[in-house]
Amino acid sequence: MAKIDSINSITEIEDLIKARYPLIYIVTAEERRVEAALAELGKRRQRKVLLWSCTQGISSADSSESMSDIKDPLRALEYFAKYEDDAIFVLRDFHPYLQDPTVTRRLRDLNREFKGGKHRRCYVARPMTPPDTFRCAGPGRDFDGRRHRSG
Repeated sequence: MAKIDSINSITEIEDLIKARYPLIYIVTAEERRVEAALAELGKRRQRKVLLWSCTQGISSADSSESMSDIKDPLRALEYFAKYEDDAIFVLRDFHPYLQDPTVTRRLRDLNREFKGGKHRRCYVARPMTPPDTFRCAGPGRDFDGRRHRSG
């Protein structure tokens, strides 16, 4: 049963990527499982998967890149905005930074920029209710299939 949920969830996420949603909020308590699924999805779609956390900075899922000095959320968003190749960006535990109006504004700017023809996507994984910033930006998904409505 978990395998079916997992396959359905990653298929749905892949469909959202194909539909060019710039931001997708993924709700999960199983970070490693989601990241592994996104890494596999990145391979299939020929996109690098970059992971960010406030403790480790930015690293690629395949360990080919590492920018451990980029631990500030705004610096990470700026790095993603300037990233040249198609990629899937995973922001781990990003929810506390959404209380900062500058971070929220930059995410909204990225949402617009990514919609404007850039083929890059930004993903957030954390078990919680999606904040308003994401409700207006695009769909949210529980990794096991539950939808979170956009505003």
